[in-house]
Amino acid sequence: MKEVERLKKNREERRAKQAEIMEEKVALKNVDPGNPNWEFLSMIREYQEQVEYTPLQDGDAVVDHQVR
Repeated sequence: MKEVERLKKNREERRAKQAEIMEEKVALKNVDPGNPNWEFLSMIREYQEQVEYTPLQDGDAVVDHQVR
């Protein structure tokens, strides 16, 4: 009996987690409706949030990193 209850509890937790993931996916898709590449766009936006962006000022020294 305990095994059945444990399985039922696990199933309910798994279904709740899947429903939450689907809601997040729908919300991300609705950010830019009609864009077939919405998943790629959401990955780009997630990366942009993590990048530390500091624009150059007039007095900043120019460093040559030899990127070609």
